[in-house]
Amino acid sequence: MCSSLGWSRPVDTCIHKYGALVFSTHSLKENSLTLQFEPRKSHKNVAVVAHYRAGSTFASVMFSEYPGALYVFEPASSYHLVWQGVDKSLANEEDRSKAFLERIYPLWFECRATDLPGIWLSRYPQWGVNRGLEEYAQCKKAVAGSSAPFTCSPFIEEKCLIAPIVAAKTTRMINAENIDKFIQLGTDMEIVHAFRDPRGTLLSRAKLEQWYRDNQLKHLEIACWELNKLRQVFEVPGKNNIHILHYEDLATDVLAAAEKIYRDLGMQVPEEVITVLNKATGKTNAKRTGSYGIVQKNPKSRINSWVKTANHTIVNAGDATQECQQFFKNYPEYYKPLQEMFNTGLTYMYLEKA
Repeated sequence: MCSSLGWSRPVDTCIHKYGALVFSTHSLKENSLTLQFEPRKSHKNVAVVAHYRAGSTFASVMFSEYPGALYVFEPASSYHLVWQGVDKSLANEEDRSKAFLERIYPLWFECRATDLPGIWLSRYPQWGVNRGLEEYAQCKKAVAGSSAPFTCSPFIEEKCLIAPIVAAKTTRMINAENIDKFIQLGTDMEIVHAFRDPRGTLLSRAKLEQWYRDNQLKHLEIACWELNKLRQVFEVPGKNNIHILHYEDLATDVLAAAEKIYRDLGMQVPEEVITVLNKATGKTNAKRTGSYGIVQKNPKSRINSWVKTANHTIVNAGDATQECQQFFKNYPEYYKPLQEMFNTGLTYMYLEKA
C-alpha cells in the first residue's frame, strides 16, 4: 500500500506487507530498485472473545499494554451505530454477530483499516481505552471534517503492519456458529476465550441493566446453554490457537494467569504488562481513573461474592436446569451448584452476609 501523505510523511511512503516502512523523497521507477525484507517473527494477532461483566478488561490488559501493541476496545459495542451504517436489515444480534465476525472483525486483523466502515472508524480512538492509535488521532485532528476517518485510516494500517501484537476485545457478539466460522477464517489468529461463573456474570450485569434483573432464571439457563455451545467450538483437540481464560484464575493470581497465556503463545510477559496488572489488583497505591480504570484490591474475594446478593431460590432453580447441570459437568473443577457449594464450604465467607 502506498500513500501520499505529504503533510506528515515523505512523498511515496510505502508500507511493505512485512511491516517495513519505505520512505523516498524521489520517485521510485519500476524495476529501478529491489528491496528484500525479513518477515517479523514476533507478530501475533490476538482476539479476546469475552463475556460482558466476566473479567474481559483484565484479560485484554494482558495484550493492550504490550510495548508497541495495537489494540482496539470492544469494536462491536457501538453496533447500534455501526450496523445502521452497514446494513439496516441486520435486526437481531445473531445476524449482527455474523456480519461482525465474518466481515468486519477480519479486516482489523488483516490490517485493512481503509476497508472498515466510516462510522466504525469515526468512533476511534475516543471510544474506550485503545493503544497504538496516536498518529491516527493526530491525523484526524489535522484533517478534520467528515473525510478524516478515511483519509487517516492508512495510519492504522501502518501501525498494524509493524506492531508486535495486534489485539482486540469483543463482548456480546459471541455466537457459537459465527465464532467457529471466524476461527476458520483467521488461521493465524490466537483466540482467548474469557468467561466466569454465569451466576456471577448475571448478578454483575443485573447491577447495571434492568434487562438482566428481569427473568433471571431464563438468563441463567441461556448463559449455561451459551457456554456449553462455545465449549464445543473452543475446546476441541488440535486447536492449538485457542486459549481458555477463567475469571476465577485471573482473580486468584492474575500474573500466573498471564504467564500461562503468554507461555502458550511462545512469549514472555513484559515488565510493562506486569506493572499494569499489579496496579489493577491493588498491589500498588494506584487509584481508579476514568470510566474504564480498574483497581480491584483482593480480587480473589470476588470469585463467589455473588452468593451474598443472589436470590438463592432462583439460583437453585437455574442450577437444576439441564443446561446448567451440563455446564457443571463440563467444568467440575471450577463450578458447582449452589447447594453443593454450601455443603463443601466454598461459600463460608459469605454465609453471615447472605
